[in-house]
Amino acid sequence: MPVYRPDEILILSDMDGTLIHAPHPVPEGSCEGIRRFTSLGGNFAVATGRAVDSVRFYTKHVPFTAPSITFNGAVLYDYQKGQVLWCSPLPKSVGAILLAVRERFPMVGIELHLAEKLYSFRFNSYLQARQDLEGMRYIHETDPSRVEGEWCKLLFATGPELQPEVLKYIGQIAGNDVYFVPTNDCFIEVIAAGVNKGAALEKLRGMLGDRAKLVVAAGDYYNDIELFQHADFRAVPVNAPEDVRALADLLIPPPEECGIATLIKHVLHTFCN
Repeated sequence: MPVYRPDEILILSDMDGTLIHAPHPVPEGSCEGIRRFTSLGGNFAVATGRAVDSVRFYTKHVPFTAPSITFNGAVLYDYQKGQVLWCSPLPKSVGAILLAVRERFPMVGIELHLAEKLYSFRFNSYLQARQDLEGMRYIHETDPSRVEGEWCKLLFATGPELQPEVLKYIGQIAGNDVYFVPTNDCFIEVIAAGVNKGAALEKLRGMLGDRAKLVVAAGDYYNDIELFQHADFRAVPVNAPEDVRALADLLIPPPEECGIATLIKHVLHTFCN
């Protein structure tokens, strides 16, 4: 097995369900593991569906030493420099999807993300819970045509009972220029076709060069599958869905039991000795 220096390794962790169990912070054991890894020169970042601002709070407690994948792959953001490195915007056709879903499903919450702004087109209890959990700061709007700038991600918030129907409807009206995926049993995210965590990882790997000779990815849900396909080593929490667990090279404890710390110990022992 090849041996790597820590500064040649990139560890990318999903957030919710992998690094953290919201609304709780990153467990101290995982923080300590990440600090140890980065103090050795290792590169750590997250690969998440969360917005740029939703992640920022966690950078106060965890050293993000490499750019992160946000918006499920639509934006690469460098928290050390405070800047967007790359963005893949939604096509203009997504405006019609927003309006159609809003008319067809009056109970569905709708939010629209720009790289560093967040709009709400219909607020519901799921978005309220999201705001309380993640500290989201919404700009409330009714007319999508008034939103200036590149759209990064569209999100529909509904309960698990209605989600399959909403997904089916989006599939009927969406073109080949968008990609939509459930990120849990309440949220459906719409991003540009070809955008996912895996494609963003390839962009990031090109930027980092020798700092990403070995890419280790950790995730727990279906939107992590493409990330796993482009990583060299994959870790999955033991409580993830069975078909996601099947992709793992290593099963780790859930976030509240410091699974990322377990992963870091394994990486340093297996790849650096």
